[in-house]
Amino acid sequence: MNSWLIAANLIRRTIGNVKGFLLFILLPAVVTAAMVGLVASAGGGRAAVGYADLDGGEAARYVVRALEQTGRYKLFRYETDREAADMVADREVAAGFVIPAGFEDDWLAGRGPRFTLVRLMLDEKSVMLETDLDGIARTMTGAAAAAEQAGTPDVREAAMAVLDRHLLGLVGGQKMDTGRDNSMDFLAVGFSLMFLMMLINQSVAVVVEDRRTRTMERVYAAPVRSLDIAAGNFFGSVFIGTLQVLAIAALIRLVFGYDYGVPAWMQIVVMECFILAALGIASAVAGFIRNTRNLNIINTLIMTPTCMIGGCFWPIDVMPAFMRKLANFVPQKWAIEAMELGASGASLAGIALPLGILLLFAAVLLGFGAAVLRPEQ
Repeated sequence: MNSWLIAANLIRRTIGNVKGFLLFILLPAVVTAAMVGLVASAGGGRAAVGYADLDGGEAARYVVRALEQTGRYKLFRYETDREAADMVADREVAAGFVIPAGFEDDWLAGRGPRFTLVRLMLDEKSVMLETDLDGIARTMTGAAAAAEQAGTPDVREAAMAVLDRHLLGLVGGQKMDTGRDNSMDFLAVGFSLMFLMMLINQSVAVVVEDRRTRTMERVYAAPVRSLDIAAGNFFGSVFIGTLQVLAIAALIRLVFGYDYGVPAWMQIVVMECFILAALGIASAVAGFIRNTRNLNIINTLIMTPTCMIGGCFWPIDVMPAFMRKLANFVPQKWAIEAMELGASGASLAGIALPLGILLLFAAVLLGFGAAVLRPEQ
């Protein structure tokens, strides 16, 4: 009972007035939902891509069909590689690629399918195209290897049969491709994570202020167990974060009609795990800071770069290799990865690894930040 009273008091002090509710619940939900809704409605998010097929074989036609099936591209065919490059240079298309002559022969000979990517800059659309082409190349290589190991008399025909099954989205009876445009999902999830961290930081700042003014010391002097005090502050912060998650999800799904591509329950599970990790970060920082003003500054200095590295503002693939490695050490990366896996059809067991890493972040950082609940410090 005491824990719930402490949690309710933390909630009231954080979002219990009009200013707190507008700043930490309504504003993040409206901004995130509006951004996602407007971008998603602008042309469906499909990128204009030009290509030149200099091979003309069935394997080349598979590449085009596989890209079309993703729903992420509006493809324009050109007769020569020079024409495709000119269209990219004139910004008629976002990016382009060339299927060279001998493409199918190289593929069947084991040299792997190779493409020539044409782009002006390293941006989201060109990186997305490059990633999809790499995935198609790996699929084709695997299909050719499987056909050759099977010892079929016609390797080409057997390999194409495997590729046709991939186009149907079925391999071994499991759905592999939803055919859904999720090019803006990282922004939707990323901004949600950023606002969520801001709210968690504010709730922890309330606890730090209690410690500074010795309010927490008086609470400890009351006939209340330390466990109840810790649990009350913990559950209060988690409830505040959950309320923001529900508000953002409701506006995006119900008002703007945008779907992350994952079931609502899975989205909530991922976000709840991230709330615990964000609470751990804020608590760990608060364990060393005594002034709430300094705490807000330090938390901002931590939140902004970790959101950038973690892929909240742009895809991780566009970053240099060393930054992609650094992304493994921030929880935002694992939350976005869990959502992407869920959008590709993974079950709860399929996203167990990123969720486990988020919970590991929470356990370690909450351990370091436990000092924030000790009045003697």
